Amino acid sequence: MNPGGLLNKHIVPTLTALSENTYLSAIRSGMVSVVPLTIIGGLFIIVSFLPVAGWDKIVAPYLQLLQVPVTATFGLLSVFVCLPSAMTWASS
Repeated sequence: MNPGGLLNKHIVPTLTALSENTYLSAIRSGMVSVVPLTIIGGLFIIVSFLPVAGWDKIVAPYLQLLQVPVTATFGLLSVFVCLPSAMTWASS
């Protein structure tokens, strides 16, 4: 049996229907729009807790300041996803 035929006959039509769903498309758009913010928050986490000997002593005076972007991006992540999702859903 040809595995490509099985995929094209059963799985691809189901996944195509899911990708064309208005609600799932709006959620996907909201999740994609938040990726740059998570990258920025992740970079600040990496800088804050870099696994290098002595780095914690260098960063200690600035740790509270470095945590502000992390809290702003990850703490408000649901808001950053909901707004673009709602806008996409309303426009479709």
